[in-house]
Amino acid sequence: MSEASAEEPRNFAATVFTLLFSYPTPKVVNIRIKRIGLMYRLVQVAIISYVIGYVFIWKKGYQETDRVMSSVVTKVKGVVRADLSHPSLGGHIWDSVDLLVPSQENNAFFITTNLLVTPDQTQGNCPEDPNIDVGRVSCVTDSECVAGGAVTNGNGFRTGICRTEVGTCEVSAWCPTERDVRPKPPVLTGSENFTVLVKNHIMFPKFGVKRRNIPDDMNATYLASCRYHPTRDPFCPIFIIGDILRLAGETYDAISDRGGIVAFIIEWYCNLDISESQCKPVYSFRRMDTTDEKIAKGWNFRFGHYWTDSHGTDRRTLFKAYGIRFVFTVQGAAGKFSPAVFAVRLGAGLGLLGLATILCDFILLYCLKNRQAFQKLKFLRIESKPLLNGATKMMARKVDGELCVYDYEPKLRRSKSLDHGPEQRFRAYSSVNLPCNQTVISPRTADLTASPPQAPKNPGQIVFV
Repeated sequence: MSEASAEEPRNFAATVFTLLFSYPTPKVVNIRIKRIGLMYRLVQVAIISYVIGYVFIWKKGYQETDRVMSSVVTKVKGVVRADLSHPSLGGHIWDSVDLLVPSQENNAFFITTNLLVTPDQTQGNCPEDPNIDVGRVSCVTDSECVAGGAVTNGNGFRTGICRTEVGTCEVSAWCPTERDVRPKPPVLTGSENFTVLVKNHIMFPKFGVKRRNIPDDMNATYLASCRYHPTRDPFCPIFIIGDILRLAGETYDAISDRGGIVAFIIEWYCNLDISESQCKPVYSFRRMDTTDEKIAKGWNFRFGHYWTDSHGTDRRTLFKAYGIRFVFTVQGAAGKFSPAVFAVRLGAGLGLLGLATILCDFILLYCLKNRQAFQKLKFLRIESKPLLNGATKMMARKVDGELCVYDYEPKLRRSKSLDHGPEQRFRAYSSVNLPCNQTVISPRTADLTASPPQAPKNPGQIVFV
């Protein structure tokens, strides 16, 4: 086996030994520059203020949080009288049962504000609605009405006959067909005075906390007389429709004509470190649709009431209801102190303090004019191989032609300020001008005086022997 191959296991073992048992330690350089020092402290103060003020005080970063789970049930009450001038609704009384269609929705409710009624329809043949703008229902002769085809967006199937008295094709449908013209002004006025009782049950499952928007300290007398107001009575669960629209930035007259969609927002943001009784809802409202929509504005739908007359004929009354749909959105979170969360956030905040050092080091090493000198002071690289082989580090320089050799042991050297350069050479700044007779000679350097090392090309460099 060759000597080179025998040395490979030794080199590998030495490398592993170095990796396992070497200890890296930062080199501390105290740089006394007022501008850098001031910037370093200002950055530290800014980071500490952010961690304490924003993370812990404002955002309550010491708390563990849980999202809200919710269910909403409503009860609407009120009565209105239909417009007396309307031929099919004049004088009719409408209560909340009539105007709420459907009577129950998941997290929503609908109140009718305007109504188009087509009464007493039966199955038969009749002229199509002339207000349909698609489907080619207008005609002059029977040839323009092809039998059997359904009218696009219409009410029935063509019979092949043109009803010249109306100017539209005859259809087989529920007759008479609806005349789709929205009543103006709305025929149902007064629903802005309706009241709605909102019952909201919420839960934070992680903490086992259950709450509702009707506190236990409320009695039946208070609940019957209170009405929500954002400042005078912010926790009353009974709301007036007109007040909701005003708080949403709308008026009842503007939205009742075509209808619209209003968001009913309930927020539960609770600090459970204080008290569960202080966990109370906050209400807000906003309109979700816009008045600038070009087509299909507002909110409307159709439904019918069906019955059979004394002759066994099926009949219905068709309603096209315009109104306001209130959609509930429940959002929130609860927080409670957690030692684990606090420790994580605190550790992250302390870690941010390292940004001050990184910023100042970047400016020192790459932005200042004398950055090269700072780079030499900052970084020190010591190769492990000369140390493992027991090599002696020597420093040599010439003073007035005389070769001076110094041992680089800290307890024997005179130099107080050492730095490194390329190729692991060291330069003694404070002792460059010392004469040889003022240099302490150690036993190892004394042994080398008989055959001293060759002087370096540049004074003050380190050589290894």
